[in-house]
Amino acid sequence: MEALEQRQTQQHRRTRGTSMLTTLFALGALLAAAAFAMDAGSIWLARTQLQAAVDAAALAAAQEMIDLDSQTVDKPSAQAAAFTLGMANGAFHAASIGIDVSRMEFGQWNFPDPTLGETKGTLDTSVDQDDPNVITGVRVYADLGMGGFNSPIPALLGRVLGNDTYDIAAQATGFLGFEGGALAKQLVIPIAVDCCKMGGSSCTKGYCADEEPQPPNPCSLEFPQTEGENTVSCIISQPTADQVGCWTELSTTDQATNTSGIRDVIQGGGVELSTDDSIYVTNGTNAAVLDTLKDKFDAEGKDRYEPIEGTDSWVRALPVVECQSHELKLDHCAKSTPKRVVGFICFEMREVKKTPEHVVRGRFLCPNNDFDRELIETECDLADDGSGLNFGIRVSKPVLVD
Repeated sequence: MEALEQRQTQQHRRTRGTSMLTTLFALGALLAAAAFAMDAGSIWLARTQLQAAVDAAALAAAQEMIDLDSQTVDKPSAQAAAFTLGMANGAFHAASIGIDVSRMEFGQWNFPDPTLGETKGTLDTSVDQDDPNVITGVRVYADLGMGGFNSPIPALLGRVLGNDTYDIAAQATGFLGFEGGALAKQLVIPIAVDCCKMGGSSCTKGYCADEEPQPPNPCSLEFPQTEGENTVSCIISQPTADQVGCWTELSTTDQATNTSGIRDVIQGGGVELSTDDSIYVTNGTNAAVLDTLKDKFDAEGKDRYEPIEGTDSWVRALPVVECQSHELKLDHCAKSTPKRVVGFICFEMREVKKTPEHVVRGRFLCPNNDFDRELIETECDLADDGSGLNFGIRVSKPVLVD
């Protein structure tokens, strides 16, 4: 009996010892989990705050990277703006974020092409860094730790696991692009412009990228003015090699594109569009449309140039559509398929002639002089969508793209 009691006592002690070890292990695991949870919360908070600071810095840099008055790249102003926004924002233990402006990258932002399976855009930093026509994006970096300007995140309970600090980093890309949207009040001229006439054979070079853009299909005004440009573009609507523009109802759904529908655009106040849209177009003389357009021109245009008194200038936006005259395409504004809108350009209509030419004469405006820049800013109020190709009209507000 005594031996039995001894064995039971020893077994009880072993069981109690095992339970204590299990409890100690469990307690240790619980403490480790608590340490990880608390530090993970700190890291998440710091990362969120750091990203917000970098986002703000990238937007500020994009806003300042182009001097719109001189049409030049202004990196010092962009760097100063990013640094100022970093210092105005904190992250966890840091009252302000130091932005290393030497790490900022400037370049041309390329949106992903879904048709190629792309899901992420890229910043091409190999472009001419002094060309305001190609600098559309700026990337800003910041970190906590990593040997940078800002100290790492101090561990709270993580020290029990041997972690004294944590390093994190963030980046953001600000984009200041060209207009990719237009309001209905602007789109009242029922003409879509052929992109290849404005941007070269593959539509890769924006019309306003040239220091002195040459008007497509140049022609002279019938009534020359003593002030202003007399060499303009003839927007011919016939399917010829000289064709610059197509007639359009600005419709994404109506393939008919007939005379009454085109006249409705002129009389009805226009249609809102963006580069997400594809519109149907057509060609032809359309004398009735020219009559309606001439009436609108006379009613809403201005007497801007001497010596002829009367309407001689009407500024509105025109959509630019994918190539109609490329050697591999040669659509010439065919009705069959809708044409993708790739951007918008500011157009100054100068003359509308029904006989004998059936032509609209006018200038495509670029901000290369104070007079044209004022016309764009005051009379070509677009939608601030930065997804368009470069046809001279920058958006007023940057956006984050990465």
